[in-house]
Amino acid sequence: MPRVWPLTCATYTYTVDCDVQLRFHEDDWDGLRAAVTAACARASAVKEEADDSSDEGFVQSTSGEIVVVDNLADHVLALQANISRKFRNGAKLQTLVRALRNSEVDPMTTDWLILKVAVAKVGNRRSGRTLRYYTFDHRRLWCLYQAGCKRIRVQIAMCGGIFDEFARKADGLGRKVSELDFRL
Repeated sequence: MPRVWPLTCATYTYTVDCDVQLRFHEDDWDGLRAAVTAACARASAVKEEADDSSDEGFVQSTSGEIVVVDNLADHVLALQANISRKFRNGAKLQTLVRALRNSEVDPMTTDWLILKVAVAKVGNRRSGRTLRYYTFDHRRLWCLYQAGCKRIRVQIAMCGGIFDEFARKADGLGRKVSELDFRL
């Protein structure tokens, strides 16, 4: 019988190993991140591939670091296909969009608008390498995008060589914020 890691709600099931399954609700990204981090820590061997591309111009990110990201629509991707129309506290997303548009809140000074992300160096030999951010905070990302915010702050929750390789090999990982739909 496979081991099941209990997370908030059994909405999705992912098989990690032959005998390990993760079940989680879309909003339980903290639990998923912890499970992936723990699995990476337990990994004993990862095939190292030669990387002929240069990392010049890239500063090594560290977990917990807060960085500014320009042009969020191009550099910050969502992992979910859809989002709720309300935050967990019941507030409507449109309320935050209006507050951002009216400059009542500023993503560069409002700490609760710092998005948690995983960051990976991705690219290929033709286009070069770039940083790609994958958010854990989809509803706030959508609000920032809808309000027309160009610069945002993100806090790096996951990074490093293993995640870089994962992101490179996970074809189609992430979607543009403009492609997010609302749950029914």
